[in-house]
Amino acid sequence: MALRRDRDYRDVVGRGVAFPLDVEDGRVKWSVPLDGDVSSDYESAIVQRVRHLVLTIAGQRVLFREYGSTLVQSVFDLLQPAAISVVLSRILYAIEKWEPRIKVTDADYELFPDSGTVNFSLTWQLVKTGRTSSAVIPVSFLFKEPSVG
Repeated sequence: MALRRDRDYRDVVGRGVAFPLDVEDGRVKWSVPLDGDVSSDYESAIVQRVRHLVLTIAGQRVLFREYGSTLVQSVFDLLQPAAISVVLSRILYAIEKWEPRIKVTDADYELFPDSGTVNFSLTWQLVKTGRTSSAVIPVSFLFKEPSVG
């Protein structure tokens, strides 16, 4: 099957069979319900999709090379607040590009240098209903101590 360049595939990228495998109404349940189903399952699936998008490395998907964030490019950087702000802006760009069902209303981060973790906190509104939801996405980074030379 050849992909058509004129079609918007954002509604199917990031969808797949639910894990653990589940059957609903005689059909295999998907990880992200279709847009017609705006329920709590839909909202939790959006949270799952946002996490998936943030943690997927851009270029990792063969048919959708641009899908994902460029978070991995900063993993070995010395993470100062300015560098983390750049990472956060890359995450917001990826969400804006690949998740048209939400509009991010607030984004922040919390840095934990001792554990090498950054928690990205995102709050968004569902475009279809206006309901607000949020997620905290923890990401572990390898921190390097600045060298004094």
